[in-house]
Amino acid sequence: MAAAVAVLLAVSAPARAAPILPSGHDEKTTSLVNGQVRKLVVDDDAGGVTVKPGSGTSVERNEHWVYARPRVSMSLSHGVLSITTRCPNLPLNDCSVDVTTALDPHATIEVKARKGNVGVGAMGGPSIAVSTGNGNVQLSGVASRTVSATTSRGNVQAEFGAPAGDASLTTSNGNIAVLVPRGAYALNLRSRSGERVYLNGVTNDPHSPHRLTAATSNGSITVTGR
Repeated sequence: MAAAVAVLLAVSAPARAAPILPSGHDEKTTSLVNGQVRKLVVDDDAGGVTVKPGSGTSVERNEHWVYARPRVSMSLSHGVLSITTRCPNLPLNDCSVDVTTALDPHATIEVKARKGNVGVGAMGGPSIAVSTGNGNVQLSGVASRTVSATTSRGNVQAEFGAPAGDASLTTSNGNIAVLVPRGAYALNLRSRSGERVYLNGVTNDPHSPHRLTAATSNGSITVTGR
């Protein structure tokens, strides 16, 4: 009888309610920047970064957080626009800041994202240097003399509107696809995993003034001349 009562109690015990998770917060902000911007420096903790040409300078931020709002600082000093984002209490806070900046296409670009995709479109300043710890990198129609794009985990896609003097594209785990003006380049292409390296419409000339380096530890490399 005692055993029967124990069974009855176990069956009739109420189920524990699942915890209710907060829905989170989202906020979009656009800021106009007065003054000449010769260089953009972005340090993004978590989220995507996009840079594109514009007639003026504007910064759009899309912030998401659950418990603590991300910290965003922006300053312009001596022609350098600096944007820094920090997300507290990751990963429980589920925090991110997507930053989109439109500015003079002749500005120098320097972007570092710890986690998120990075995209740069049609910029032609002296140099472009972008990196992300976890995400894809996409360069579209860039025409800078010096270009560097790095990701630890993701693909790199680079379209050049003009041949760069020195371009370096690197990923630890992903594919690299490059579209360049047809011609001769000083090529240094390395795929350590044994994946194929594809060339179409370009030739290798060690004496070319246009150097192109592409390296992946796990993935393929494709270079196409148009």
